Parts: sequence; C-alpha cells; structure tokens
Amino acid sequence: MIVTELRSDRIPTILPLVLAMCKEVKETVDLVYFTNTWRGILDNGSGSIFTFNRTNGVIGCLTTHHPLNGSLVAYLMFEYMKPEYRGKYGIRMFQQFESWAKDRGSVSSCAGHNHNEPTDEHSAMLLRHGYTSRETIWVKEL
Repeated sequence: MIVTELRSDRIPTILPLVLAMCKEVKETVDLVYFTNTWRGILDNGSGSIFTFNRTNGVIGCLTTHHPLNGSLVAYLMFEYMKPEYRGKYGIRMFQQFESWAKDRGSVSSCAGHNHNEPTDEHSAMLLRHGYTSRETIWVKEL
C-alpha cells in the first residue's frame, strides 16, 4: 500500500475519485471550487490530501482551532476508496488521518458520514476506533 501526500498542483489527478464519491453519496460538486478551495488549504498548511496507490483512494483532512477553547482539532473532510479496496485499505487510510492529526498536535479528531451512504458499517468502524457520537448536524435545503 502506497500512501502519498498530494501537492496542490496534483489536485486534478484526484477529481475522478471526487466525482465517484459524490455520485455514491448523492452530492453535487463544483470541481473548480473544490480544486481552488483545497489548493488554498494545502498551500496555507492547514490541511492535507492523501492518496492510496495514487488513484484507488483519497482522504482530505484539515485542522482548525476550536472556537470555544482554542485547542487544535483535526477534521476528516472527505474520504473515498474504490469499492474493491475498502475494508483493510480503508482502515489504513483512516489511520493515516489519525497519525497526521497527532503529528500536527491535534488534541482530538472528528469524522462523520453522509447519511446518503451506508452508515452501519461506517459507524461500527468509528466506534471500534474509539470515536463517540457527540452531535448530529441537521440540514435544511433553502
């Protein structure tokens, strides 16, 4: 398994994975906006994107200071593995996120899931890795 940290000029190489992810969870994506946003995040050092074997999986993560107490918190913003690489390799990518967060000095890490995706397996994996459910985000289309 080869995990590579992506440079901002390489974001176009992951766009097919981003499209596949959005199709699977029934979300729309503006690829120009995605590219520009993540280019800024990578260039200012507040986040990273990692790929698995370059084209088989991707995770995007960032850190920010908690607005109530200033502690550094890491967020897994997106993740996608091609179906044939899920399971063991998906767990390794998730562990890459946690290692990255610890290396940056984060005191906690946050990961969620889109309710348009199968949630039982994902929730079980988060629980096995020590995560607890602390909040639910409610969304209303306007």
